[in-house]
Amino acid sequence: DLLAEELRLDWSNEWGRRFQEDLGRLREWARGRCALANYEVEGAADTMAALYGTAEVMLAAQERPEALARFAARVTGLLIEFGLWSVEHIGREQPLLGGEATGWRVWMPPRAMCTAEDATVMYSPAFYRRHIQPHQSRLVAAFGANLLEVHHEGEHQIAHLGDLPGA
Repeated sequence: DLLAEELRLDWSNEWGRRFQEDLGRLREWARGRCALANYEVEGAADTMAALYGTAEVMLAAQERPEALARFAARVTGLLIEFGLWSVEHIGREQPLLGGEATGWRVWMPPRAMCTAEDATVMYSPAFYRRHIQPHQSRLVAAFGANLLEVHHEGEHQIAHLGDLPGA
C-alpha cells in the first residue's frame, strides 16, 4: 500500500532527537545574534518522489490510484504536521518584525511556510491536477501564507500552481 500506514513523525527516535538537539544548539547560539528561519516543507509530489520514486508514483497512478491517493494523503498530513511544528518551534520563537524569517531570506507573516514542488516538472498538467494538486492544495491551505518554489522547467504547471489557495 505504498508505505502509507508505516509513515509517521517520531520525535523520540534517534533522528527526531538529533534534530531537536541540533535545533536547541542553534537556538542557543542564535540568541541575541540572529533569527533562525523556517526553511521550507517539501511539497507532496517532491516527498512522494523521494520516498517512493517518481516513476513508481506515475505507475501507481495507473495501476493502483486508490493506494496512491492514500499515500499522498498520508504524506501531506505528515508534511503539515512537520510544517506546523516548525512554525510553532522556530518561527514563533524567533519573531522578526511580527513575522518569520525564511530560508529564502524573505520575511513572511506569522504561520507562513515555503513549500517546494520541484517534482511537478516531470508530470503533465493533467497528472498534476488529478493526483497531486488536491494534496498540495491541502498543504498550502494549512498555513497562513505560502511561498511556493518550483524550477523554471515546470512553467507548464504555473497556471495550476497559481490556483492553489494562498500560494
